[in-house]
Amino acid sequence: MIHVAGTRMIAQGTDGLLQGGLTEGVMSGVPMACFVPLHLSALDQHPAVLPWIQDWMMQPGLSPLTPEEWFHTGHGLALGVSDKRGIWALNPSTLWAPPLSVVDVAINELMLARHKCHHINHIFVAPRLHTYTWCKKVHKVCDLVFEAPTGARSFWPAKVHEPLIIRLTRHFASVSPWQLRQSNSILALGRELQGMWTAENGAEPPVLCQLSRLLEWLEAL
Repeated sequence: MIHVAGTRMIAQGTDGLLQGGLTEGVMSGVPMACFVPLHLSALDQHPAVLPWIQDWMMQPGLSPLTPEEWFHTGHGLALGVSDKRGIWALNPSTLWAPPLSVVDVAINELMLARHKCHHINHIFVAPRLHTYTWCKKVHKVCDLVFEAPTGARSFWPAKVHEPLIIRLTRHFASVSPWQLRQSNSILALGRELQGMWTAENGAEPPVLCQLSRLLEWLEAL
C-alpha cells in the first residue's frame, strides 16, 4: 500500500487516460519507474532541501548520513570533525535522509541511536510516500513532526507531488523533564510552525532556529 498524490496520477497519465487522453505521462513514452521514486531520498528529489536544513540548524557543514554510516556514525561512533589544528569536536547533529525503499532500516537504526547516545540531535526527512512502513515508528521516537506542503517554498516545489515530512529529535536534557517530547513549549512551536507555510517565504526559519536552540536555553535557566 503506497499513498499516491492526485497530482502524481495526473502527471503519470492515469487521470487523463480515464478521459481518453493518450498523450500524457507513460502514454507519451515516459517510463513508469519515473513516477515511482522509491529509490530516491528527499535530497535526491530536490537538493535544495539540504541548504534549507543547514540554514535553520545553523550547521553549514551538516550532511546526510550514507547507508553505511547509519550503523556507526549515526550511533555516535566517530561522530566528529577535526579542525586545522587537529583537534576533534563533537558533531551534535545527524541528518537522516534515506531512500524510501529502505527507510524502515534507517528508522530502526535511528531508534537504536536515540537510546544509545543521548547527546545527539537527529533530523529525519522523507517525502510522504510509502509511509505505512515507517511513519508510526518515527512518531514514537521524535520530539516534533511537521510537514512542508508542495509548492509552499522553493526548496520543495509542486513537481515532487508529496509533502515533505520533517521529524526532529533533540538530545536528552541534563535536567527534568529530560526530553522535549510532548512538552508545552515544543507543542506550541509545532502549532506555530504548521500555520506559517501559508505566509510569505522565509517566515518559518526563525521559529525553526528557536527550536534548534530551545533545549540549550532551558538548560541554561
